[in-house]
Amino acid sequence: MGPLSLTERIPLVTDLLICIDPGEWAGYSLWSGLRLVRCGRLLEGETHGAKVCVYEEPRIYPMGKSSSRPNDIVKLAIRAGRLTAPWSNPIPYAPHEWKGQVPDDILEARIVGKLLTEELACLEALGLPKSRKHNVTDAIGIGLKHLKRMGTGGT
Repeated sequence: MGPLSLTERIPLVTDLLICIDPGEWAGYSLWSGLRLVRCGRLLEGETHGAKVCVYEEPRIYPMGKSSSRPNDIVKLAIRAGRLTAPWSNPIPYAPHEWKGQVPDDILEARIVGKLLTEELACLEALGLPKSRKHNVTDAIGIGLKHLKRMGTGGT
């Protein structure tokens, strides 16, 4: 079998897609077709007109696989539920499904490297400090993975 054409590899999206990295300061990315059109902080109840929602589903991993405490993950899961409540069938991605085991700084560089010039401008225009920017960058990475513009771990 020969190589797939671009339209065979990338799903067609006709409705707006929102991707969420949940947390106390939740990041989101909004996509029209295959293009990032907006990103920033998502507040509970906001949909930005999106018909489809994709989000990082918090996971508790076996001992030693995560530095997060289980109670913190439970709180994060509750927050994810509140943020995705406006959609009837939000699509979850476990962290390992979209980012693998790649260190955060390498993953962020890979995500940014996949963006078109105007998409990168959308992110940079936010002027966020590093402590907040990673939330939005993760939301963008989830979108890139879902839209098949990026493989697991940013490849």
